[in-house]
Amino acid sequence: MPERLRATRGFIHTAVVMAVLGIVAAVSLPFGFAGEGDNIAQQVRNAKTPADHQAIAAVFEKEAQAARQEAKQHSELKDAYAAKPDMHMMVSHCDTLVKHYQEIAMELTTMAEMHKKMAGMAR
Repeated sequence: MPERLRATRGFIHTAVVMAVLGIVAAVSLPFGFAGEGDNIAQQVRNAKTPADHQAIAAVFEKEAQAARQEAKQHSELKDAYAAKPDMHMMVSHCDTLVKHYQEIAMELTTMAEMHKKMAGMAR
């Protein structure tokens, strides 16, 4: 195998490994509730009023939107990888992440809806 081809394959392999590690690191990090004051668990523990539950619902809606955006981004990545001959192995990883983020968005939306209902019942 010519040295140049070996070097190119080595670079591609390194780039793929770095991309996968980056994706794993990003997925492993929990969604943040930055700027929301208390952490969400504390907000739930302290929730008593309709406004408290509406605020919690807003946090979950915001996080659901972020998850939908991640799903969209990985769907676009899937298409980009599919178009490259040496990157087809990444397509299934992107599919998995798209489904994962879609499920997260669905669950967070459900949680937001539940807190909206609690807001209607809170005094």
